[in-house]
Amino acid sequence: AVRILNVKEATGLMTVELYRNDPAGFLNKRGREFRMRFAARAPATEFCVTAPAAGQWAMVAYHDENANQMFDKNSFGLPAEPYGVSQNPKIRLGPPPIEKALFEVAETGATVEISLRE
Repeated sequence: AVRILNVKEATGLMTVELYRNDPAGFLNKRGREFRMRFAARAPATEFCVTAPAAGQWAMVAYHDENANQMFDKNSFGLPAEPYGVSQNPKIRLGPPPIEKALFEVAETGATVEISLRE
């Protein structure tokens, strides 16, 4: 189960991406296992996804407020839409390393909470 917190408005889409435990593939297409989109619900958007196997995974989420199916960035290349990363690591000037985002999926499943940040 996935729970996205701090959703300000029930507009647009909530997009989640699941990544394999591969530092070189984190946050790029090569390492992405899949992407799913759901209608955004405030104050939290909840849904279920199925990981392909037990093990360590990382997940990112962003609120695609204008539903253009893109993660919009401003003129400085910084996120223009709310986003979050599994394990909610501190994010400074760049994306966190995958080690700070990994969570364990058991055979029985897992629950992941991601808090969106502006």
